[in-house]
Amino acid sequence: MDAARDIVGVSLLLTTGVAAGALLQGAGMSSGWALGLCFSLPVLLALTGWLLWRFRRRSLLAALLVMLGLWLFLTESRYNALSPGPGPIERLGQRCKAGFIALADSIPFEDPETGPVVKALTTGDRSDLSRETVAVFRSSGASHILALSGLHLGILYAILAFFSSAAGGSRAGRRIRYGLIVGLSGIYVFITGASPSLVRAFLFIFLSETARLTRRKTSLLGSLFGALTLQLAFHPGAVTSVGFQLSYLAMTGIALLYPPLKRLYPGEEGRWKSPARYIWNAAALTISCQATTAPLAWWRFHTFPRYFLLTNLLALPLTSLVMGVAALTLFAAALGWYPSIIIKATDALVHGLVWVLTVISGM
Repeated sequence: MDAARDIVGVSLLLTTGVAAGALLQGAGMSSGWALGLCFSLPVLLALTGWLLWRFRRRSLLAALLVMLGLWLFLTESRYNALSPGPGPIERLGQRCKAGFIALADSIPFEDPETGPVVKALTTGDRSDLSRETVAVFRSSGASHILALSGLHLGILYAILAFFSSAAGGSRAGRRIRYGLIVGLSGIYVFITGASPSLVRAFLFIFLSETARLTRRKTSLLGSLFGALTLQLAFHPGAVTSVGFQLSYLAMTGIALLYPPLKRLYPGEEGRWKSPARYIWNAAALTISCQATTAPLAWWRFHTFPRYFLLTNLLALPLTSLVMGVAALTLFAAALGWYPSIIIKATDALVHGLVWVLTVISGM
């Protein structure tokens, strides 16, 4: 518990410094001042580090972390200003993503709307979606389903965890499971563009699976704020992304609100859950996410989905099924095989998902 508290404290202080840098940049700080801070802050960091080593004061540690976050953000922003355009790694990722999209386009779906929806859910490319489909997702409060995020990587993680469980619980089995889950999740994040919310989900999976591999205890908050610290250390500019902000707010709601809401259901939670308990847990999860993300969503987009609970209870299970079957279809297509039964199943599931959202949007 103390370790988790320390991780949360370090993460929040570093985030404060990064956010201060973003606010200074947003306020119109000149490039001269930014460059001056980039060169002067290391001196202050070194001095604060020496004072911390000498006097062991928590206030000095807090100042060190805040200044470090500020320096990281300003340094990255200056580097991006001096070297615009994607680097070699980004260009490789773009080529991989283009190949992934081409693979999705090669699948001969019967319904003309299935391909664009599958492509949006698996690659993040929404360019081929019709206006009618986009409007249905938006009006039903399911736009987040089309935006590639931690939700989609979470579904992929569940699929990988299910199949890798066959490796067993031995030391070798745990290593195989770890390699499959972390490796394939990392590849997926890379070839789909590594959006901030996807990177957050990957880091969360990486920390959780590393703790499982080494048989160390971990907590949801500890993994969450550990991921936040790592992400801001390597890419502090992500703090300005709305997807990044919503992703961490949603996970914070799950960590803080979901456990007490889930416990409100009467009776003990056994291994086999009743349908009513499944519905309650799903509703509690949805409410937890909505409670922490709704204020930011309203402030940034001036919208609030009226039927968010119904949408998530019905659409998220269907989305999980669509992504599961679509993953099989894509894997088969990569091998040059296009099984009609899986393609037809994907068509039916996508049609069912759009139909459910159409009914909700008409309410």
